[in-house]
Amino acid sequence: MTHPARLARAQRLVREAEGHDLRLVCDPAPEKGPATLRTARAAWAAVEPGATHHLVVTDDTVFGPGFLDHVERAVRRRPHQALVFFTEWGSRTASALRIAALCGRPWTEVVDFYLPDLALVMPAEVARGFDDYAASLPEDTLSDHVLHDHLARAGMTALVSVPNLVDHADVPSLIQHEQMGLRPSACFTPELAAAGVPEGDPLTGLTTVPFFSWWNLQAECFVRDDGTSSEWRKEQLAVVLARRGLTAADDDGDGPFASAVGRLEHLSGLLSRSLLRTLWLTAYGVGLIAAERSSEIDMTSAAARTSLRSLAPGGLRRIIDPQASPQAYELLNAFVESAVRSGVEGRERVSS
Repeated sequence: MTHPARLARAQRLVREAEGHDLRLVCDPAPEKGPATLRTARAAWAAVEPGATHHLVVTDDTVFGPGFLDHVERAVRRRPHQALVFFTEWGSRTASALRIAALCGRPWTEVVDFYLPDLALVMPAEVARGFDDYAASLPEDTLSDHVLHDHLARAGMTALVSVPNLVDHADVPSLIQHEQMGLRPSACFTPELAAAGVPEGDPLTGLTTVPFFSWWNLQAECFVRDDGTSSEWRKEQLAVVLARRGLTAADDDGDGPFASAVGRLEHLSGLLSRSLLRTLWLTAYGVGLIAAERSSEIDMTSAAARTSLRSLAPGGLRRIIDPQASPQAYELLNAFVESAVRSGVEGRERVSS
């Protein structure tokens, strides 16, 4: 799925996929200006006759090693679901992915109000229905929002892989998304991607997803009353934790938050204590919810470590440039790990 301005990138992906016969679908009316829905309709309508599934990748995708072979294996294992192979590091779904990684699960539900569509495969009959569903919508509607609604109407669950098998290229946005900052994967390394998605059951039924809002810099929580509902509501994470009888970030000078902040003296000119508390609350919540879902939390696995390392830069990307400040993020990554560990321990205190 491409646009004439990025045709060369798309052609490179086709060459990289030698032996898998990727086809190019270009914006059918580029003279009208970039519009993801117009091109997405054409891409999802291009299902081969007799195909059981249809994969669409966008031209700003970076393939992990063996990506298309891994897609085929994943489709054989989960033929009745839409499978997503990327979510950006600051998304709600990234938080769900981190919880799944801590629990050792290879898939988790997409919990955003849009469907990450950098690399997405779905059953062919559902793919064919997208064009008709989207036909009456304005062309400037974002395609990932429409895909989300289309799947919901089809009664289909979308799962994201842990780890991600593709990454997002840092290229200029065609639809003015630069204000979002860098948007790489929440859990991608070439080594993890080369191994593919492990076998195992997905993490489903989450009712609480802590989230660092990169837009308004708050620790939020998305909550639903039922693990099968698609209706999420936003609450302040501190309020959700307080209902559980937990204080995640104490300022009395001798708790885990105060101790961890004390090791961040070099960042005092970059981040306020309140912003660090927001980051701590989010990471604490991730650890707590993971521990609620599994009695065997592993913070040392490659997927868990990689996903936790993306939490701070995913949330703070508009404050501290991840590419220009790698040392700052090394300190923040250790801070996040401390907070997650405290969250796991917080769950243990509640259980006892």
